[in-house]
Amino acid sequence: MAVLSPAWTAYDEFTHFARVTDMAGGELEPGQHPEGIGSIIPTAHREATGQIILDHRQGRAPWTPASVRALLDHRPDGRTVFVDTRPTTASTPLGYLPATVGALVPVAADASGLVVLWASRLASLAAYLALAWWAVRSAASFRWTLAVAALVPLNLALAASVSPDGLTIAAVLVAVSTWTRVEA
Repeated sequence: MAVLSPAWTAYDEFTHFARVTDMAGGELEPGQHPEGIGSIIPTAHREATGQIILDHRQGRAPWTPASVRALLDHRPDGRTVFVDTRPTTASTPLGYLPATVGALVPVAADASGLVVLWASRLASLAAYLALAWWAVRSAASFRWTLAVAALVPLNLALAASVSPDGLTIAAVLVAVSTWTRVEA
């Protein structure tokens, strides 16, 4: 899901992606800029999301070898653009930590936005699966229930996107697991 879902098509993923890209560049919170409160990211990343929209409007599938090659060609060139990331401030930076860790190397290497996205998604999914595994493993009861809840496709899809939602679901699984130990 992390690699095969079309780029920036998860719910509000581009806004979350912009926040993660900014955090990987060293900014923990959206900053005050002449355009407002938000994040400054490479223009190439915004252009890549525009390419997704244009492909959709022209009836082209968003995830073909040609579209992936085109997205990989959108590499940072020094130009930057402002993105309003105020809605992301509803979540603590901790919620973005797994995706940010995944984005650190690609952002530092000026990789295309698609590579940054994939690395962020994979890191988010890995953190989710690690926490879900720990929750199931450490639960005193309801292990199968926790395992099934962790593997519900919607939860996996959220975990495999650039968003704090997967980490939130994993935290709930850990909380339930902890409750089972306290109750036991």
